Amino acid sequence: MVNASFSRNYLVTAYGDKTAKIWGLVAGQWQERATVSHLDGVLDASCIPGGGHFVTASRDYTAKIWGLDNEQCQKKAVIQHSHYGYCASFSPDASHIATTSHGNTAKTWLLKSKVNNDI
Repeated sequence: MVNASFSRNYLVTAYGDKTAKIWGLVAGQWQERATVSHLDGVLDASCIPGGGHFVTASRDYTAKIWGLDNEQCQKKAVIQHSHYGYCASFSPDASHIATTSHGNTAKTWLLKSKVNNDI
């Protein structure tokens, strides 16, 4: 395991084997809900503060946003970088995602309008 992140009822874990696992808290026990994948190792994974949405960053030059709808995990968006991604996380109010990559770049993404700002 490379990284892990909690929200109220969820845990997301990142793995170097190209996957991230989403876990749900059921009756006080963590149960695997879904496995999501990238084309290369996943270096970071974060939960949206309220739960139900997740972001993963990978060596495949992408960050992906995932949503858990009716117990099914669906890819919602793909964020491209010019180098592999180190990390991705949601802002406390869940309005933005910040991503960083190996090329010493950071980007912020306004979720509702899908506008990005390079830093």
